[in-house]
Order: sequence, then C-alpha cells, then structure tokens
Amino acid sequence: ESVRRNLLRSHVPTRASAAVHGSVACAIWTRAVRTAEAEILRETGFVLHWIPDMHPHKFLLYMIRMLKLGSSAAQAAWEYCNDSTRLDLGTRFGGEVIACAAIHLAAPGSEAWYVPFVGNRGVDVASVCNALLALHDERVTGPANMQAFLPSLVEGGAFNDPGSELWKMLDAVEMTA
Repeated sequence: ESVRRNLLRSHVPTRASAAVHGSVACAIWTRAVRTAEAEILRETGFVLHWIPDMHPHKFLLYMIRMLKLGSSAAQAAWEYCNDSTRLDLGTRFGGEVIACAAIHLAAPGSEAWYVPFVGNRGVDVASVCNALLALHDERVTGPANMQAFLPSLVEGGAFNDPGSELWKMLDAVEMTA
C-alpha cells in the first residue's frame, strides 16, 4: 500500500486532453457515439440531411470583398446567411445563390450585380430573398401561422406526428389545465 502511494505521488500527471484527444481509442469512441446519435435521431423521426460543402458562408466574405462593401453590410449579410439555416434553402438552392441573396438584402441595389457570381439566376435570388424576408414577417411567422405541422416522412409516422401518443398526452394535459 505504501509503495502504491509513493508511486502515485511520484507520477507526473499528463494533461487529459493530450492523453485522450487524438488517440485511437478516442477516435473509435467518437465514431461510435456519432453513429449511435444518428441512429437515435433517425428512429425518433428526425430527418438527417447531408450538408454540402458549398455552404453560403464560404462564398459570402469573398463576394463582399469583391464588391467592396463595408463591415456593416458584411455583418448584416452574415446574419441573413445564419437565418437561411432556419429554412430549407440550403437543400433547394446553392450556397452561392443564398450568399448573393443575403448580400442583396444587406446592401440592396437596383442592378443585377450578382450575374458574375450566379449567372442569370435572378429568380432564384429573389426567391431566397422573399423566404428570408418572410422569416421576419410577423404576418407569416406569427403564432397563429406557426400552428401548422408537417408530418414526418418516416414509414409508420414518427413519435411526434399528429395523432400519436405524444399528441394525445399533450391534448389531455391542455384539457386539464
């Protein structure tokens, strides 16, 4: 017992992050946790989409530099790009179109300045602009309009679809309140 105590006292502890992070065991556990998490999300009705490498934020700063816009326009455009992640725009339009729409909303101009970046896709840029503006419109996103529910596409439905046990339980709680 005394030998063990002396050994522990003389041992210089290593940093936990250096010992674990980057090790093979850490990589195996990280992969296993991510796989389990994705499986749990799939089973509970969440839809996992592949996020493309062509994210709008990657294009944004380059375009702002090319257009020689100020930092306030860059900040506003960055916020519009952040807002675009709340919608399904990333699955319907390319990142360059979303970035152009964000810049167009942050620093509006009458000319079609986005043509060198996205070509003649003004209709797509306008669609993204309208979706981002609707996100901040109380008439569209007000409490009365947010009651709509899109059911899951999972076969047999998800645990949170209308008519599921979860909805019945919540309806019962609302009736007693």
